[in-house]
Amino acid sequence: MKLFYFCAATLSLLWTISCPAYAQPTPKQTNPNSDTVIQWQQACANNEPTACTQLGLHYFPNQPKRAFGYWQHACHLNDAWGCYQMGEQYRHGIGAPTDPKLALQWIRKACLLKQNQASAIACNDAGYLYEQDNNSAAALPLYDSACQMGDQTACMNLVKYHSKRYQQDPSNDNAIPVQRYFDLACATQKQTQICAAATAIKQPGGMTLIMRQQFRI
Repeated sequence: MKLFYFCAATLSLLWTISCPAYAQPTPKQTNPNSDTVIQWQQACANNEPTACTQLGLHYFPNQPKRAFGYWQHACHLNDAWGCYQMGEQYRHGIGAPTDPKLALQWIRKACLLKQNQASAIACNDAGYLYEQDNNSAAALPLYDSACQMGDQTACMNLVKYHSKRYQQDPSNDNAIPVQRYFDLACATQKQTQICAAATAIKQPGGMTLIMRQQFRI
């Protein structure tokens, strides 16, 4: 079960990116039997954060407030998935009041914990929220952290940002980040089209070719 869907950044033959800047997968939810749920409840009561996160997934979406309570507990135990899910509930008003400030606070905490995939996803989403608020200075380091942790969407968000800068000022200083983040995007998932673009952009005239295309994220 996914709380929010994921669209992997893809590149068409015209190097067009057609993917939202955020929206990522949550941990895989199983269909536990009653004994497993009881074990999770006991473990969560003993402050085992992974069990609390699993309980949140178990109760979402049918009991979103109950799921929120478990994710909140997991987050207070410094579990990145718990913090991320709690932030998303604040963000979308599901099981908690809609509160953009609290959403960003908990998603950012998930990012700063630097744990597994959850933190990479959270860093990208926090970057997106800052970008939506026209705060690129705060967004860029978060996108970079997510990209370094293997989030391809974050890498492509940075390609888009630096591509726009290059279009405004086609200097080598602005070209290098475009190439760098294309390489990192390729390295994260080895998607054929993105890797082809990462190679093509380094060829003579490659940057000009890529910049002629319209990026849509």
